[in-house]
Amino acid sequence: MNQHDEDVADLKNDNEHLKNQTEHLKNENEHLKNLNEKSQNETEKLSKKVENLNEKSQNEIEKLSKKVENLNEKSQNETEKLSKTVENLNEKSQKGTENLNQTIQLIQKFSRFLFNENCNDKECLLCKIGWTFFSESCYFFINIYLTWEQSRQLCQISSADLVVVDNLQEQTFIQNHINTRAWLGLRKVGSNWVWIDGRNDTLRFWSWYYDYNSYYPYNWYQLYYPRSNDSYAFMDQTGNLTASWGTVPSYDINPPLCEQKAFKVSLN
Repeated sequence: MNQHDEDVADLKNDNEHLKNQTEHLKNENEHLKNLNEKSQNETEKLSKKVENLNEKSQNEIEKLSKKVENLNEKSQNETEKLSKTVENLNEKSQKGTENLNQTIQLIQKFSRFLFNENCNDKECLLCKIGWTFFSESCYFFINIYLTWEQSRQLCQISSADLVVVDNLQEQTFIQNHINTRAWLGLRKVGSNWVWIDGRNDTLRFWSWYYDYNSYYPYNWYQLYYPRSNDSYAFMDQTGNLTASWGTVPSYDINPPLCEQKAFKVSLN
């Protein structure tokens, strides 16, 4: 190989080397480009993270502020509730004192206070002085003679009324306590016999009576229906338990029998 060929070979090698260098530089440049792009992406990600952290921090600050605000509001509400509770307790205590004073006054006013008969764990039933207790009601027996209307007025003065018989037990109690006779709160309205509370009579404890106009002595008739010219009913102490009511006209006189509900006093 002569000198010329050697020079050509050297140039060829140099050219190949330059080509490789160029390719290497190109690869390096591509690598740098990728690094720059990656760095930019990382920078963007980092910026987003910082932005998200700032936003999250802002949200946390807002949440914390709201919690503090809610706690303050809750504390204020609790304070108001506590104040109202104290106020209600004071008011309840005052009412309790007033109720106790009223109860004491009521007990002092009414003497019929039979603990074993008229009281339970929750309340007592009281009657005014001179009245008799039976089955949640108070009865006033008095031995004066008045018309039916006068008797009713006397009862109403005491916030009571003429007695209304509700059942056989009450009938028995009354008949055992009257002396001779007593007015009932039962009168004729049209063709019906009606109690003063507006109910038609269904007990029908009408008595036997003697027909003085009969030719035969001791001619007794049972009053399935009271006499047509009579307007008011009374009870006779001497009659049978379920046949002791009689009827008389408006001008007749008998003792009043007043009834009112017993006064309830709470023990709580």
